[in-house]
Amino acid sequence: MKFNVEINWETIVTIIIALISGMWALWERKNRRKAELQLRDTVRRGEAPFLVVSDKAFNGLYVAAEKGQGQFWPPGDKTLLCWMRDEVDRKTGEGETVILVVENLGKAARRVSIKLDGKTISLDKEMEMEGANDLPFFRYAYSPVLHGKEQKLTIEFETSAGIQDKHIYLTKHGCRILKRIDPA
Repeated sequence: MKFNVEINWETIVTIIIALISGMWALWERKNRRKAELQLRDTVRRGEAPFLVVSDKAFNGLYVAAEKGQGQFWPPGDKTLLCWMRDEVDRKTGEGETVILVVENLGKAARRVSIKLDGKTISLDKEMEMEGANDLPFFRYAYSPVLHGKEQKLTIEFETSAGIQDKHIYLTKHGCRILKRIDPA
């Protein structure tokens, strides 16, 4: 038994071209989507604050205390994490205030909310007075059992353009470390 099969090469070539074109379109779409996400993240980072630990040398930090009074913290203070100290003194007691001096290398933000492992902490600025350096800093309560352990610092903010966003940083409790991880 012999089969007489006629091959329609024109149809086969058309199908192959259609398959290649479809795969090419899917590949292009995937790459376009990836580029759009990268651009969105670039814009997201560009319009946001970018906090890093400060290396600025200073003679003291003027911190607002109760009733509008200022409190002077020398750079060698056992709980002032700055250019002079990378780690809180291990003899620091539970609940004592730790200050981590930072710099914003990005844009200013409004309506900022900051949490350290889900607990609200403050981002303050040095008091306006003679001798002050206008330095921003985080202020949180120290816990000896957490010393050196990684913590997640979440900053929710609104940009000057009105975009609401959230960035996540890693730090170590009682240590002068701060690294933004989202967006990377």
